[in-house]
Amino acid sequence: MMEGKRILVVEDEFLVAEDLNCALKNSGARVLGPVGMIADGLKLLDDSPDVEGAVVDVNLGGTLAYPIAQKLLDRNIPFIFTTAYDLKDLPERFWNVSFCQKPTTMRKIIRTLEEALGESAGQS
Repeated sequence: MMEGKRILVVEDEFLVAEDLNCALKNSGARVLGPVGMIADGLKLLDDSPDVEGAVVDVNLGGTLAYPIAQKLLDRNIPFIFTTAYDLKDLPERFWNVSFCQKPTTMRKIIRTLEEALGESAGQS
């Protein structure tokens, strides 16, 4: 399902970002990033109109990645959060976004993202 899809990765922990990068590429995705700062994520979104999905860590070094998440919502790009937060800790506008509770596995992240991409395709 991810074959050739352009997936933005927003993750500030280097090892997690690298593992996610490898897992997505092994699933056939074309990875944008990974980036660990909001400004870099927003720039990639601005420079890449063909982004088809994203994995977004909610907490980037103490800064919440909500500006990136909002831009993804505004552009109707399916994405998932990875977070140690509980769903109810997120702003209500993000309660319908799928998420993987940290700690998690790459397999679960890939599966959750595939589901989000599939749901989006089914709604088109």
